[in-house]
Amino acid sequence: MKKFNIFPLKSVFYLYIGIFIIFVNIIWAYPPYNEHDDNSVKQVISHLKATEIYPGSIEFISWSPVVIITTGNYKVTVTFKSLNRFKRIVKKKQIIIMDETGKVLNVFNCR
Repeated sequence: MKKFNIFPLKSVFYLYIGIFIIFVNIIWAYPPYNEHDDNSVKQVISHLKATEIYPGSIEFISWSPVVIITTGNYKVTVTFKSLNRFKRIVKKKQIIIMDETGKVLNVFNCR
């Protein structure tokens, strides 16, 4: 009796699941915008919490409105306090450039 090989069916199934997940991520991606209550931008908050040395120490001071720049990307300026590597509180002002899905492309430090 010959066994039925189910491996090709599994790989096709996983391929369809992967395409579906990519499609859902593209559809549900939304441009960055300021929240109504505190003017924050979710994508910037998650980026800063992922890149700062002490993410629990971040205290946001001010947010600029999200602006569309000429290349079709978005720009926002954020001012915040956090601990540096010497555990000193420093105030930082950064200009953050994002694409149309909210992915952070560039971060510029201001003085």
